[in-house]
Amino acid sequence: MARDNNRSQINLEKMWPAAYSTNGSANPGCSAPNLSIKHQMNRLIARFRNDDVGFCLKVSVASAVTYLSGAFGALILDPKIAHHVRYGARHYPDWAYCEVPIFSLLIVVTTYLLMAGLARKSRLWLATLPTWLASIPTFWILRPELPHMNLLTNIGLASFLTMTAITIHDHKINTGYLNDPKMLQEAKLERAKQEISFWNTILLAFLGGYLALLVSWWNGVHEINKDITANQGEQFLLNNNGLFLMIVHSAWFLIGVVTEIAKKNRDSLKFLEGIQISEK
Repeated sequence: MARDNNRSQINLEKMWPAAYSTNGSANPGCSAPNLSIKHQMNRLIARFRNDDVGFCLKVSVASAVTYLSGAFGALILDPKIAHHVRYGARHYPDWAYCEVPIFSLLIVVTTYLLMAGLARKSRLWLATLPTWLASIPTFWILRPELPHMNLLTNIGLASFLTMTAITIHDHKINTGYLNDPKMLQEAKLERAKQEISFWNTILLAFLGGYLALLVSWWNGVHEINKDITANQGEQFLLNNNGLFLMIVHSAWFLIGVVTEIAKKNRDSLKFLEGIQISEK
């Protein structure tokens, strides 16, 4: 019986080290499960804050890059498309080429401040607001095509990817079962394995769906550009621009969405490892 108590205490010490002193005896007045919840939450909050700073910066830079690629693509290509089926060659004022980089810097700063200052529920819907606000005067500059489809589709797709990445990043993995004394150890293991399987499935579904989207996306770009201009040289320029935008969005998909799913999968693995260690 004494051996079982010592083993139980060793297991508890591994799972809830804050409840025990350095010599292995329990700290008086400390409840192991309660300290476990507090200890784990403090660790998760600290890790989330450190990780959240990088995530906010990542969203800010991605928003600026996608805006810059869409706006500059229009400013550079439109004067070269002389055989546009509707507008012909379009020329823009020289100051427009300075306005776009300035707006990009403003997007980085304002997006970061919003992401860092707002609550999680609010920033899901407001994180892309600076990009859309910067696009309003840019749309006006890119007349007569109002709104300019190259910029509109670019920002629209980037906003969707950004909101998806934020949703995954701010999703909290349920860890309440880890400290449930009524739940068997085998059930905890199974619950952790289900969490890992869930994120693995999400990852495979996103990767497979995006690869399928790339094929139809590339074919659609070619067909649309044939309708825009009959000149093959101009089609070549438009196709290259489409390919560049696909690369930009694919990079944000991998760095944003896929990376956040992988982090959730890694966190689930850590919980599984903690349960397995507590059994020994």
